[in-house]
Amino acid sequence: GRDGHQSLALLLWNQEDENRARSMSLGQLMQNEKAEQRWWALVADARSNDRLSTAPDTGYTRMTVDITLPRPGSGAGSYNRQWNASLINQLQRYGRGAVEVLSIEDNRDQWTLDVKEGVLLDAGEEARTRLLEFLAERPQEVTQAQQRHRRFRQTLENRDEGCMLCAIFELVESDPPPLFPCGRCPNCRAESAPPPSHFEFRGLDALWPDTAQDRHTGCILVHADSPDFAQVGTLVRRLLHARVRQFLVPAGTGPTFARVLSAFEGLEGLVLEIPYLSGSIQDGRWRPARVRTALIMRQGGSELRSNEEALRIALREQLDGPGLFVVAEPGLRMGGRTVGQVVSNRAPLAEAQLDEWKD
Repeated sequence: GRDGHQSLALLLWNQEDENRARSMSLGQLMQNEKAEQRWWALVADARSNDRLSTAPDTGYTRMTVDITLPRPGSGAGSYNRQWNASLINQLQRYGRGAVEVLSIEDNRDQWTLDVKEGVLLDAGEEARTRLLEFLAERPQEVTQAQQRHRRFRQTLENRDEGCMLCAIFELVESDPPPLFPCGRCPNCRAESAPPPSHFEFRGLDALWPDTAQDRHTGCILVHADSPDFAQVGTLVRRLLHARVRQFLVPAGTGPTFARVLSAFEGLEGLVLEIPYLSGSIQDGRWRPARVRTALIMRQGGSELRSNEEALRIALREQLDGPGLFVVAEPGLRMGGRTVGQVVSNRAPLAEAQLDEWKD
């Protein structure tokens, strides 16, 4: 088990679990015709409302869009925000940098982005062809995801065709190493295959080029003891023990965190409320320090987009390099998913585990 302790793993799933897993892995696919209509509507609305400008530092066209804008011929509704956001993220991901999201304004439902492919702002056939090239990559990825999902489901159902653990590794790894049967899945038990008692030594012909500087870099989810952060002093002390030196905190809590930090002599501590983080980045005034950082997320409808924007900025600023601790209660959700599915592929830590943190 994790951290060297014994553990018990149970695989219990039903049809609802499968449908949810399929939806999460494949997402929803927007038809090209509707995607085109949405993009041109966003461009036209930005142009008519004088929200197009030239970025002073790069020369790219900077555009601020109304993320709630309906598609021509459709009505208003919350789904417009979802589909428009999906379209922009799709162009950012598959467009090889054609579009880059710079900031999200929570209070006005506006996204500011740089359009690096200027042709996407035109209305001619060349612009349409270029847009469709970017949109075509999403269906290809969905097809590949469907194939992986189908193979994974078959692996779970066909329990008599070999070791389940080995089969799953072969699905995930493009070139998996030789694996021992796990000795615990249904097939291994049916074949009386014992679990491995040792691991074969494979030599020292492959070496790391240099030593790792820090074992605990990346994003780490920490489950807060108190949803309302009533024990700020205890939380700050534990984060300082884990060498956190920058605190991104919910709106209105900055003075509290700063006052608590001032009691720790000889320790520096930068404090910034999340709304000011996105505003400062958008205005180009300054950027967060690239030091080990704690991003404190608070539950609540008004906080949701602030949390998403703060996490996006933190990753774009590469704060996960020195270490990014995302502190949230277990039930917090982002984009319809639990925060653990969004933040990190590591197991979350309980807040009290920070007392035992070692670098």
